Amino acid sequence: MEQPRRPPEPREQGARTTAGTTAAAIRAGDGPGPDITGRIQREIDALGAAGGGVLRLPAGTHAVSSIELRSGVHLVLEAGAVLQAIPAADLPERTISVAEESRSAIIYARGADDISISGAGIIDGAAGLYVHGLDEHGYLTHERHRPRVIVLESCSNVELRGITIRNAPMWTLHLVASTDCRLEGLTLRNAMDLSNTDGIDIDSCSRVQVIDCDISGEDDSICLKTTAQACPALSPACEDVVVRGCRLRSHSSALKIGSETHGPIRRVRVHDCRIVESNRAFGIQSRDGGAITDIEVDGLRIDTRLQGPTCWGSAEPVHISARARLEGDRPGRVDDVRISDVRGRAEGAVIVVGEAPGDIGTVVLRDIDVELVVGRGVMAGTVDLRPPVNPLARGGTGMDNAYRMDKDRGLPWGVERIPGWPVGVLLRTAGHVVQDDVRVTRVD
Repeated sequence: MEQPRRPPEPREQGARTTAGTTAAAIRAGDGPGPDITGRIQREIDALGAAGGGVLRLPAGTHAVSSIELRSGVHLVLEAGAVLQAIPAADLPERTISVAEESRSAIIYARGADDISISGAGIIDGAAGLYVHGLDEHGYLTHERHRPRVIVLESCSNVELRGITIRNAPMWTLHLVASTDCRLEGLTLRNAMDLSNTDGIDIDSCSRVQVIDCDISGEDDSICLKTTAQACPALSPACEDVVVRGCRLRSHSSALKIGSETHGPIRRVRVHDCRIVESNRAFGIQSRDGGAITDIEVDGLRIDTRLQGPTCWGSAEPVHISARARLEGDRPGRVDDVRISDVRGRAEGAVIVVGEAPGDIGTVVLRDIDVELVVGRGVMAGTVDLRPPVNPLARGGTGMDNAYRMDKDRGLPWGVERIPGWPVGVLLRTAGHVVQDDVRVTRVD
């Protein structure tokens, strides 16, 4: 039998040895201290102009509003160093990409080559600057415009290693149209009651490795997508991505492809990840026309748990769905998906649902052994096909589809009861689904 195709591995990036400049530290214990954004940016600019170098931040708190990396610059946060985000009167809106109306970032780079952020230090996104009280769903209300922590657009030869990022106001790390990226040993810690706190968003990128990362936050932990970008020069495809050995916790999808799928997503490999206390373990949501093909997932250890109706998902071990975001459009075809060696407990069913014949091609489910625990709450025993199926805001934002309820049914728009619940596997207009040694066993 023909062996599964595997994407090429991005090149290994060795230790950084370029000599560079050391920035002065703010003494530990001084709190956020004075804003040294200008000082750090001047150091970065000087290194970039000189052909590159290493900028080290020693132990202490380094307060910045927004900085931009240059080609050849390697930022090292030493043990005890905290790069602390602080408010700015006019935070630059300079990103090409737009995320939940945000065009700003605390750390940014565009078109940079050979850049890195590494070390045992911390980047603190200061989410508390952008939130207020709790809403009726128990979630923090927030400012309309929140910065992402790190946005790298059209960059190449990128390495992020060892650092901790905490308190993201919204998306934590957004890679856009970038190539040859290695993310290894990252720790991401975000609020579990603040929406849109994605961990890693890999958007229209090629040759990316995510290795041994530990991510916890309300929204998707690792998400592959192809958004509709404002700049046509940005790559439309997301391809040759490897995720391995990660520990993930999310109130949405721990591992997700979609829902923004304006270009193709292909040759993705996910291996040996542990998913804990998450709403959905692995999901594919095809919505915008780009095909999703050659996806291999192997070796998941899972624990899925139901969340409230504002969170997309119903505690599925595996969710694959294809439906058009806008009326009259067609979703991209999902084909050649291979999922194997999935074990653990779940409070929802395995879901494979297409909108029309041909939306989903071949899906292989092999060696899946899951204990089904019948959970409680509004979302128990449902299939969640958001986004967007809200007749009050067709084609609206994710927030529209998260918060709008069909009062007659007592469920969010796009969420349906599963007939005959509890069931282990739900297939509907699902193409060619091969089930080989699939066991979903109810336990009381």
